[in-house]
Amino acid sequence: MMTGKKHHLWLGGPKPIACKQCGTEFLAAPQGKRPRKFCSQSCAATHRMTGSGNPLWKGGVTEENDKARKTPEYKEWRTAVYERDRWTCQLCEYKGDDIIAHHIKKFSEYKELRYDVDNGITLCRSCHIAIENPQRLHAKHSTE
Repeated sequence: MMTGKKHHLWLGGPKPIACKQCGTEFLAAPQGKRPRKFCSQSCAATHRMTGSGNPLWKGGVTEENDKARKTPEYKEWRTAVYERDRWTCQLCEYKGDDIIAHHIKKFSEYKELRYDVDNGITLCRSCHIAIENPQRLHAKHSTE
């Protein structure tokens, strides 16, 4: 069996390419393998996970939103939504501990409606997942 330079499909071997994150040159993967874009896993992780390098980056609003969700006003809003809805999922009528006070209009986009009880609805975790990620299957409750 012919291999390497003698093989009729030889393309010259691995070519050096520059890392997308740090610019360091490294040898590209051999033909037939998925091409790498980064020189190391740490460069790949740094590129994907931080700040504006992440495709989901929204300008640093996460920290602000996290702080707002820890305020007494948020806790009062959540309790008021649960009480109004009788601690019951408004889609499937599940009653139990695994419920979420969901913002109808997004918490991060409608700051003026964050603590408006009319902008909330009680959902079980699986209905909440179905609303937030419609492509995922609607999971059954563990109590069913």
